[in-house]
Amino acid sequence: MVEMTPKALKDICKKHNLYSTPSLNDKLYLQYKGFSEIQNLDVYTGLRCVWLEGNGIQHIKGLEKCTELRTLYLHENCIEKIENLETLVLLDTLNLNKNCVQKIENLSMLPNLHNLLLSHNKLSTYEDVEHLKDCKGLQSIDLQQNKIDDIRILDLFKQIPDLRVIYLQGNPVIKKIKHYRKTITAMLPTLKYLDDRPIFPEDRLRAEAFAKGLAEGGVKAGQAAERAEIKRQREEKKRKEEENFQQFEEMLRNARLEREAKKAEEEKQKEEAAKLGATTTTTTTNSKETTNMPTAIETAQKGEMNPFSGEKVVPTKENELLKQAREERVNELMKGAGAPPPAPSTAKTNGVAPPLPPPSTNNAKTTNNSNVGESEKNDSDIFGDDDADDDAVNSALELNAAAYGVDMDSIRREIGIVRPKTATTQPAKKKVMKKKEVVVEAPAETEVEELD
Repeated sequence: MVEMTPKALKDICKKHNLYSTPSLNDKLYLQYKGFSEIQNLDVYTGLRCVWLEGNGIQHIKGLEKCTELRTLYLHENCIEKIENLETLVLLDTLNLNKNCVQKIENLSMLPNLHNLLLSHNKLSTYEDVEHLKDCKGLQSIDLQQNKIDDIRILDLFKQIPDLRVIYLQGNPVIKKIKHYRKTITAMLPTLKYLDDRPIFPEDRLRAEAFAKGLAEGGVKAGQAAERAEIKRQREEKKRKEEENFQQFEEMLRNARLEREAKKAEEEKQKEEAAKLGATTTTTTTNSKETTNMPTAIETAQKGEMNPFSGEKVVPTKENELLKQAREERVNELMKGAGAPPPAPSTAKTNGVAPPLPPPSTNNAKTTNNSNVGESEKNDSDIFGDDDADDDAVNSALELNAAAYGVDMDSIRREIGIVRPKTATTQPAKKKVMKKKEVVVEAPAETEVEELD
């Protein structure tokens, strides 16, 4: 057999990447090493879990200094007696499966012991397991595959207040307990797991109904009570399913109504917005129709709102270069139309246009033939012969007409740049041209007649 020497323990720590300082280790892997005795663990004071299964250990000893131990695996050894665990007050799990334990003892001083595993041992009588009633903190007990045949073991389980898991299969006592699973389930209200499967709430209700009927009227009464409980559970389940289905339908209905209400609200908002837009458009159109030119100009000069579109005018500062270029262009356009018109007055004129500037002396009407020819030449330049000058003059006249609120023909007549449409002017020009033609052709005809 192999001895558990300090060097062997250090080699194991090195192999499993544990600390070389023994007191720093909280776990130790010592399984399947062939150790016959637990020793040299006094310096491993920080251990919380030790694996010692699969060795040849016969006695539990050498763990007195491991006071921080929570889990101790000693299964698959040769242990016959439970002993030397008094100092392990924090121990939670003790695994002694597949040993040679003949009696449960020396565990009552472990208040934190919750899991005790003693399957495949040599427990047989009630006295062998009687010590369990002193282990009040147990929650899980594994006693399967022993030789327990005393039915009084059920009384031991009743005395453990928080027992949740029991493994008892493989013992002769199971054959002595009638309706084994139902009886134990009804007997232990805290039990959650029995042998190979869990105990569900429905199973507990059926077991309790069966036990109550069995106590009142025998097996048949118990079976009838169990069937009634099964029927009640099915109806309860069906009722809950219907409630859940109705709640689901109600949820869908509420969601649909909410969606429809939201859609109707959106459509209402769209209609209101459309009506508001139509009203604004109508108001703008009416304002355009009823606003005359002088009023529009007066409103625009205030700089508050555009009278045509109804939009607020945003004041901006004109760029100096653009302003200079614009003024030069206006002066160039106004050269052929005389002096620029004065700025329009903002005062009310009661519908009477302000006085127009005096007509230019250069364009005055004269009866002199030379002056008539010069006037005709100027008129030709303005209205037909020179397109650039014509456009410039028309632009200037439009500005004047917009400023004074009158038509362009009146301005042309006032400043004297419009040819009077009389019957004497145009025929006179044609007559002169015919006279010239006669002067040119007459001599030729005269000479021909004289020769003849």
